[in-house]
Parts: sequence; C-alpha cells; structure tokens
Amino acid sequence: MPTSDSSTKLRNSSLNSLNNSSYLTKPENSTSSSALPRGRKVIMLIQCHPLIFQTYRHMDDKMWFGFTEFMGELLGEEHGIMNELERERVNVVRKLLMIYVNKRIPLSKIYHTRLLFGIPEDFRDMIANYPNYFRVVVKENGKRVLELVNWDLTLALSALEKEFLVDEDKGEKKLNMLSTLHLALSYSDGSKLDLWTLEAEKYRVGVIHEFLSLTLEKKAYIHNIVEFKDEFSLT
Repeated sequence: MPTSDSSTKLRNSSLNSLNNSSYLTKPENSTSSSALPRGRKVIMLIQCHPLIFQTYRHMDDKMWFGFTEFMGELLGEEHGIMNELERERVNVVRKLLMIYVNKRIPLSKIYHTRLLFGIPEDFRDMIANYPNYFRVVVKENGKRVLELVNWDLTLALSALEKEFLVDEDKGEKKLNMLSTLHLALSYSDGSKLDLWTLEAEKYRVGVIHEFLSLTLEKKAYIHNIVEFKDEFSLT
C-alpha cells in the first residue's frame, strides 16, 4: 500500500486535465471559441495564463501556442513521479483483484476509477509488463477482463491489520478487538457468508475500509463503491 508521502506527491503532481506529456502545438483556428466564455477569444484566454501557455509564430506565419518551459518541466516531473510509483499502483490493482470474489475486474471499471486510485491512464498498456501478476481475458461479449494470476500472501494484509500490528503498546488489546469484530477479513471470500448475518455485515465494513485505504484521498463517492458492490459481495 502506498505511503502518505507517495500519495501526496502523486496528487500534487497530477496534471491530468492538461492531458499531455510534451509540448502541445495547435493552430489558433483549430480551437472552437464556442467552448469559451462569451466574448472571450482564444488568444485572450491563453494570455491570461502566461505560466502555462506561450504563443509564437511558426514557419507558416500562423499563430501557434504551446506549453511554456516551466509547464514542460512540471509535466516531466509528473512523468518521473508516475514511473517511480508504478509498482505501488500495480500493487493497488493486485489488492483490488484479491478482494474481488472471482479475482477478476473488467478493464473498463479500472479505467473509470483510475483517478480514485492514482492508476495511470495507460495502465492497460502496462499490463503486458507484469505477466506474473495479470492476465487479460476476453469474454464472449467482447469485454476485456483483468484476471489475477497469482495470490500474494504479503499483500493479503489489510490496512486495519497493519494499523493494529504497528501499535505495540496497544497491540494485544487491538488484536483482540480485531478478532472479535472480524473486520480484517477483507481478503477472504465473503460470498460464502449469509447476507443478513452479523458476520457478513462485519465483513462488508472491513471491505469498505480496505477499499478506502487503497484510494489516494482515503475517500470516494458512493457510486464508486456501488460500482463494485457485486464483486465485493456487498449485496
């Protein structure tokens, strides 16, 4: 699980709204002014953000705009941080798969929730680099599903368990409470529990806690967890 420092670095460097990793050059007339506030031209908008954009004349004598050197350095820093944290993001996906009942997640769900977990947009292209962890399965309906290849016991430890084990002074008391509440069973098969039993309810609380612990902000929209409710045995 990523450290808080790593998560902070990733959040602070995230420039996904710009959606580019190199200098961008487009003709001025290629951007529709209809998407801008009424009465404001493209050039005026660009000039309001001199730290991000710069304008210049190209060889065709048309006005072009691109990122400034400062913005280019920020994008380069973001790229470096993403590479540095790649293994941690891969482990987040592995842990999500381990929580899943059948150890499979549709690739579309990973893509839709990628910002929640700090997963890079090109994660689908990165999968081929980790054949010992992932396998892509194409279903009959054509949907691509990511499948867990190997179970890793070192990852099958919830954030709740780690928190209780680290606190040595109160460790015994916390472990007893943990055993009583059964909240650390995030990586067990909750589908075998009777839906309306106390054990099933405690399991669901543990799963939601682990789900949030894997996010960058330690929070999520309700619809984010609802999207995974069937696979996490939450209903």
